[in-house]
Amino acid sequence: MDVISILEKKTQSVTTFDVHVRAQRAEEHPRVFTSIHVTYLVAGSGLDPTAVERAIELSETRYCPTQAMLVKAVPITHSYEIRRLPEP
Repeated sequence: MDVISILEKKTQSVTTFDVHVRAQRAEEHPRVFTSIHVTYLVAGSGLDPTAVERAIELSETRYCPTQAMLVKAVPITHSYEIRRLPEP
């Protein structure tokens, strides 16, 4: 939610937004997460890649309480993909 809110404030026209999370877990019990990768998929017209990247950065470092808690215990990486839609 943070990413969308930030992009709206940056007047970015987002049509769809998906988040995919892939995680590795320990082989032994307790099977805790050993790494997490988050992929943000953003679609819209006229999206500025710099704005998308900054929105993700702000969410991950300032606004997301889940990430703030988990990053203390497990490495979290991210990537993003922008799907450009034609201008209306």
